[in-house]
Amino acid sequence: MPAKYTIKEVEERTGVAAATLRQWERRYRLPRPQRSSGGYRLYSDEDLDSIREMQDFIAKGVPPSRAAELVQQAAESVRRTAGEHRGGRSVAELADELALALRSLDMARAERVLSEGHAVHPLEDVLLAVIAPAMFIGLAFAPQALFSLVAASGERRRSVLPSTAVPAK
Repeated sequence: MPAKYTIKEVEERTGVAAATLRQWERRYRLPRPQRSSGGYRLYSDEDLDSIREMQDFIAKGVPPSRAAELVQQAAESVRRTAGEHRGGRSVAELADELALALRSLDMARAERVLSEGHAVHPLEDVLLAVIAPAMFIGLAFAPQALFSLVAASGERRRSVLPSTAVPAK
């Protein structure tokens, strides 16, 4: 995003003092303004959103260091689900497809969705953004879905699965 706001404009738009913005940048690496040719900070709309999120967390009693972590994690999650991945569907699309498959009791379709998810996204992303939302559909499906994901990956990492998710032989 193009950077278009000076620190004074950001201060006026957000109510956060320029000195505080500079401290957040130094301590928490948030926001991350660009620099003009003269060395002045230039903030983007994305930077303003991050600053407002920081303000919201701090107003709720969250320490600034933790607020910065939460804002950065949320921004990373948005980037992942917005389609910045290695081809295939986003985790949001896969989560929707998995929910449909589980509601229709189509385990073969669910396994295909999980296999696609694992082929395209890191295991952690699939567990948190695809499987976790689907767990509310029915707890009976969640252990099988976790097992299918790991089985489809060709890896037998039992440490990834909760003890209740390993099917009995």
